[in-house]
Amino acid sequence: MKNRVTAALLSLCIVLALSAVMPDQAYAAEEQRVLCRTLVDTITGTCVCTLSDETGLSRGEAVSALVRLFGLERAEAQGGQYSDVKEDSPYYKAVNLALVYDWIAPGELFEPERNITEDELIKIMVSALGYDYAAGYMGGFPSGYRTVARRLGLYT
Repeated sequence: MKNRVTAALLSLCIVLALSAVMPDQAYAAEEQRVLCRTLVDTITGTCVCTLSDETGLSRGEAVSALVRLFGLERAEAQGGQYSDVKEDSPYYKAVNLALVYDWIAPGELFEPERNITEDELIKIMVSALGYDYAAGYMGGFPSGYRTVARRLGLYT
């Protein structure tokens, strides 16, 4: 799992570097789906990537990467919903943006340093792509989100 997560981080670094070169251009929906698919492939082991075992993808890092992927890093984030994501946290803005856009659910704790699970990552990506309603209709978390992700080609 850690090899896959490290490969996912590397994939995201490449994507984020490209977005820094073209900061004013938003990604098209299809490009977002392809990039999300790459991330899921890497996490689930269907990507043939092997790297170091030393790193995992935290919940904070995943949300931050998806905020950048969707070109929202310049958007304004308000509030401090989670008691464990303080204003001085590197994830503060991304977590609050994800909350504003309904990618994540409100609660007391977000646990930004905990490694993200496959189901959590799929849920956030499906939500970010705007398919929450469909996922809810198909059974909610986690099965409905996995079903929608499969139909979108994000997950096999």
